[in-house]
Amino acid sequence: MEPNEHINRCYQVLEELTPAQLAILWNGVGSSQPVISCFKPPRWIMELFAEASKFHDVAYYIGGTDEHQELVDREFAERCFGRTMNLGWLKRWRALWWVKTDDDILRNFGSLAFTRRDRPCYDITQLLLEAS
Repeated sequence: MEPNEHINRCYQVLEELTPAQLAILWNGVGSSQPVISCFKPPRWIMELFAEASKFHDVAYYIGGTDEHQELVDREFAERCFGRTMNLGWLKRWRALWWVKTDDDILRNFGSLAFTRRDRPCYDITQLLLEAS
């Protein structure tokens, strides 16, 4: 599978989720893990990165190999970075700090939450069963 195909399939799954289903797979912006959750960003960052975060959480449930995780983390960072481009210079600088912080957290702790499997699971029913 080509890298873009995996990313596109993850977005497809995200688009097919109902709001109730998304609520099962998405924990909001920032981690719910005990130690990492102390790095919750301010509300304006949470709003800025919400769409990227939805993609990232769903893609982590879809899972896959180390390569899939790397693709998903890179897509998340690029989406967050892109959201900062229309901000004023000071607010952009602060938002970019959060992009870098999130990237560092994912590189160090993301494997704790990523669903390891030989092949990604794009079946919504199965993902929801696993999340329950």
